[in-house]
Parts: sequence; structure tokens; C-alpha cells
Amino acid sequence: MADRETILKNIEAGYDARTRGDREALAVLWAPGGTYRLVGAETLSGIAEGDTDANEAIGALIDMFQFQKVERLATLVDGNTAALHWRITFTSGDSEPATVELCDLWEIADDGKLKSLTQFTDTQLLARYL
Repeated sequence: MADRETILKNIEAGYDARTRGDREALAVLWAPGGTYRLVGAETLSGIAEGDTDANEAIGALIDMFQFQKVERLATLVDGNTAALHWRITFTSGDSEPATVELCDLWEIADDGKLKSLTQFTDTQLLARYL
């Protein structure tokens, strides 16, 4: 089982890479077969519904939304599961910056790699920026 420090270090590294748009750095953090699922009131064009390949889905999100500022608001870690609450300032194309909150539910592999991410956010807000 991964320890709390390793789990948070890898999640933070993932958000740092996401903010930079660094797909290669993100890919190294994911366990083989890592999955991503976005939950909200509306699906986003270009993001498949349900559990999808993490690198493909997050790569599509990188193309849609550029992170300007990432602030972690709350963190809970229990074994190889973590829940994090974030505030993200983002742009899409040449839009003005907007702010949205995310809640992430992570499953972590025993070696500390990211196994799955279920992310809850205001998808209606995000859809307006596409």
C-alpha cells in the first residue's frame, strides 16, 4: 500500500503536469490501464462517458481547458483512496479566466501510481466555455 506522502506527491505532480499541459509527465504517473471519469450534469464533447483511458481523456481536457491557477482546498486519504477538493482558474481558447471547483476521488495502486480518477465538477459551466 502506498503511504499518504507518496499518494499526495503523485497527485500534486499530476496537477502540476496538467497545468503545464505536459502529457508525457502525466503518463508516467498513471498505472497501466488507469481510468478517468467525469461526472456532472452535462457531458463534454470530446470526453467519453463512463470510465475511459486516463491519458486520452485528460489529453482531451488539456486541449479544451488551460489551467491558470490550481488551489487545493481539502484532502482526505484513507488507505489507497484519496478525496481532494480543488479550486481551478482556467481559460478555454481566448476566453477570459473563469473559476470552477472540482472534487476528485482517486484510487491509487500499491506502488503509488494513479489507478483511477472520478472527477465531479460543474460541467454546464465548462460546456459554456467550449
